[in-house]
Parts: sequence; C-alpha cells; structure tokens
Amino acid sequence: MYFNILPAYFKTNIVCLSIFMLASTFSFAQATESSKIAITAQQYMEEGEYKESAKHFLKAHKQAPKNDEYRYQLALAYYRQSKFSDAIQHLQPIIQQPAEKLEYYRLLANAYDLKGDYKQSVNILQKALKQYPTEAELYFDWGVIELLRQKPQVALEKWEQGIKVDPNHADNYYWAAKVYATSNEPLWTLLYGELFMNIERNGGDRFNE
Repeated sequence: MYFNILPAYFKTNIVCLSIFMLASTFSFAQATESSKIAITAQQYMEEGEYKESAKHFLKAHKQAPKNDEYRYQLALAYYRQSKFSDAIQHLQPIIQQPAEKLEYYRLLANAYDLKGDYKQSVNILQKALKQYPTEAELYFDWGVIELLRQKPQVALEKWEQGIKVDPNHADNYYWAAKVYATSNEPLWTLLYGELFMNIERNGGDRFNE
C-alpha cells in the first residue's frame, strides 16, 4: 500500500534492489548446491569411484560453469578412467587464457600423451613453461614423456633442466639417477642419487631404492 504513494524514482530503485537481492540469493543458492555436489564428487574420487565422481562433478560444473576447479576435477575423474578424450574436452577450454593453476596444464599434457598425441602434449608443456618457467614439475613430466618413447638422453636433458630451475625438486634427481644406472655412466647415478636422498630424507620406497 505504501509503495503506491512513493515517488517514481524511489519505486524504480526499490524494484532494482529487490531484483538484485533475488538474483544474489539465487546465485548463492546455486553456489551452495554446486558445492555440496562437489563435496560428494570428491568423496567418490577418494574412494576410487571415478565414474560416480565424474557424474557428480559434471552436475556441479553445469550449475557453476565458470568454476574451473570443478571442470578440472571432472577431467581428472575421466582421466582416471582412461577416458582421455573426455578429459581433454573439459581441460582444453580452461587454458585458452593463462591457466589459474599449474595442474591444469600438467593433466592436459598427460592426457594428450596417453592418448598418443605426443606433439600436442609437448605443445601444452611449452605453453605452460611460458607461464611457469621455473616449475620443475613440467620438466619432470616432459622427461617421462620422452622416456616412454625410448628417448632416455632427451629425458635426461629435460630432468637436468628441471634441476637447474629448481634444485630442491626431488623427482628429477630420482629419475635421472634411475636412467643413468642403466647407462655407461653410472657415476652420475651416485651423484644424482645422493642429491635425491639429501632432499627426500623421510624414507619410503624411493629413498630405500
């Protein structure tokens, strides 16, 4: 009743405010619902139920399509089912612009590699290195990709590049030591092995090896 006697200016602003509040409430409800779905999806992921995890992350993604993390987790669930094409389909849009997280590039490169697309896998790693030039994990991944193609020397070059940009990353030392152990230069195995153990001091299978 009182609304009818207010000046037009105030009527307009109250209507706009009401619409804004309704929209905000709806967005918050969507965010809350998508978060709940994502939590369930993550539980399935941790239990190794990747098919169910993918189904729930897909629902969360549809409710919050701008949430890159949901899309990444969905791709991870597909990846763990060896559905590499599906993983690529959901990861590729995330990296059209510089990706928010290094993991997005790593998973996409590995998905391409396991699908058999070596060239595209390397292209993704090169793109990632432009944004993250000092991340040793990218050189580690690249080295593994080359080793799988029976190119141990190229793999060693990548791991040694990784050691150069980040001397505290253990994985590159570990794999360099393993490859040198099968070469005619075993002295490098001792060197890289000792450096690896100095970094990874908490024991475990790799340390014992």
